[in-house]
Amino acid sequence: VSRSGSGRPVPRGIAQSVPGMLTMFVLMMTLIYGGVFLTLEKRSGMLRRQASLPLSPRTLFLGKLAGRVALSSLQIAILLVAGAVLFGASYGNSPVALALLLLCYAFAVASLATLLGAALSTPEQASTVGWLLSMVLAAMGGCWWPSEVVPRWLWHAAHVLPTAWAMDGFHALISFGRGLEGVWLPSLALAGFGLVFTVLGSRLLRV
Repeated sequence: VSRSGSGRPVPRGIAQSVPGMLTMFVLMMTLIYGGVFLTLEKRSGMLRRQASLPLSPRTLFLGKLAGRVALSSLQIAILLVAGAVLFGASYGNSPVALALLLLCYAFAVASLATLLGAALSTPEQASTVGWLLSMVLAAMGGCWWPSEVVPRWLWHAAHVLPTAWAMDGFHALISFGRGLEGVWLPSLALAGFGLVFTVLGSRLLRV
């Protein structure tokens, strides 16, 4: 008799659905409303008036980004409480690791929303693109089903998306009982996405 090897358990139940829904809905709402509000400001001329203030373009852009980080963070807090109270969800044994992961995810999502608002021209475009993009990112990133059930090549390909890294971090905490050592790489990847989106958005934003 010989061992056939060891496998990685597939996350299931609340351990999959709660972080999956959190990741998807925070992404969807932040992309749609964050992008729509910025295009409204451009169309109404509010952004031009703000640009006339004694503020540098960088400060103005960072202010827009900070508002979207606050929006995504508030959604995360509400969904965390709802998951714990309504469904008895556990988020692991390391509050510090959870906070690090969520902060980096909020930054990545907020910067992507600001990039969409900077690149698109109308609220209708921002709403449509935000909804479609959030659906694709959620499905490919493992929010609808555990990424462990898809072919390995697809699992690797999904990691060009921030949602896949977010779900990796959630499962490290919730499904596999890990701590900071399980989320430092997903958190670093999410922060990297955020920085890239921030740079692109700052270059594309025109008043």
